[in-house]
Amino acid sequence: MRIATIAVNGWAMIHKSAPLFTVLAFSALVPAAASASFTPLGVVDGLKVNGISADGSYIVGQYIDLNGDKIAMRWDITGFDPLEDLGELPTGKIESQAHAASGDGSVVVGDSKVEDPNDPSKDVKEAFVWEDGVMTGLGFLEDPTVKFESVATAVSEDGLVVAGRSKVTDPNNAGRGVKEAFIWEDGVMTGLGFLADDGNDYESEALDISGDGFVVVGKAKNTDPNDATKSVKEAFVWEDGVMTGLGFLQDDTSKVESEATAASYDGTTVVGTSRVDDPNNPTKKSAKQAFIWEAGVMTGLGFLADAAGPFESKATGVSADGSVVVGESKTAAGKEAFIWTAESNEMRSLRDLIEEDLGIDLTGWTLDKPPVLSSDGETMVALAINPDGDVEVFVTYVPEPAGGVYAGIVLLVWLNRRRSARLKRAGAAAS
Repeated sequence: MRIATIAVNGWAMIHKSAPLFTVLAFSALVPAAASASFTPLGVVDGLKVNGISADGSYIVGQYIDLNGDKIAMRWDITGFDPLEDLGELPTGKIESQAHAASGDGSVVVGDSKVEDPNDPSKDVKEAFVWEDGVMTGLGFLEDPTVKFESVATAVSEDGLVVAGRSKVTDPNNAGRGVKEAFIWEDGVMTGLGFLADDGNDYESEALDISGDGFVVVGKAKNTDPNDATKSVKEAFVWEDGVMTGLGFLQDDTSKVESEATAASYDGTTVVGTSRVDDPNNPTKKSAKQAFIWEAGVMTGLGFLADAAGPFESKATGVSADGSVVVGESKTAAGKEAFIWTAESNEMRSLRDLIEEDLGIDLTGWTLDKPPVLSSDGETMVALAINPDGDVEVFVTYVPEPAGGVYAGIVLLVWLNRRRSARLKRAGAAAS
């Protein structure tokens, strides 16, 4: 039995349970109406917010309990259910982390520490699926293998397809383990392979999966375009059994690199980060820049900083239709969360949007972490520094001008997409 305490909106709550603990989030309510809002949800020890359900009702991640253990969590931010301790797999160190949730939040994926099959005195990460209060380990791509590890990083909206990474034997060195992207479906974990095929370093990681479960995005090592004897990380898209590199915003900068971090519902829009020449020092230094990839074209989204810099931006999330992108970017004041929309084709500080467009006073708040984004692009949740100097989670709702009518349309489209994805998957299995 664990004992945990959390301060939520000023209330200190202690609750015992086995295996769950609960905390009443008194004012942690996402508005049902299409009204702009910024709502602090409370201070939670060691909280990480890694993902959000497509409908914007649940966030998932990790917190630290009173025993000092890092535990996977799920939190209904509509206020109907408490923050939940998802537990851990039965062997090994008590440590787990949730990375993503299905469309309605009923399925959660992540990793948990277990005993190393090669050495029971040590622990390794094993991917898990959590559903109906039960956490199930997904195993590993290879067993036996040189080094065991698997992590589930993403799940389709219907909760049926999981993506992640698992260690396998290095094709170049049988005594070494390397990461390989995988999908898990119907109880079977399948490796997605690598971009490298020329004897250079092998490595791939799945970082997201499209809502319909058919497209996986991530990063993999490939040949350095400037030096064929070296490898660099390159963003990839995997679909229909084929892994394809997306290239780079710039392939002649001092450090070539890209990674794809998120995909739209059907996988036709991908966002991520790629290195380019630093505008302040182009001959010696490269800078990370957020990108959007559509129809085979990778386009940089720019930076929040003015001409003086510093220059760095990273895209971490995208809406279902690919029209809204979120992430973080450096400015003279430090890192700031950003939002980019296709309509404006402009990167804006999330703080500026909330204060200037929504008329909400954020005096004393520092919004320096990238938010997780709901499917319709209207609900964002992130960690921030509150006026007391504590790290606190908040939810902000940025409605479309059409308000509730638009939200209703989005819900109907989302439900129809889930049905279409199930039918498409069933057809693929039958063939």
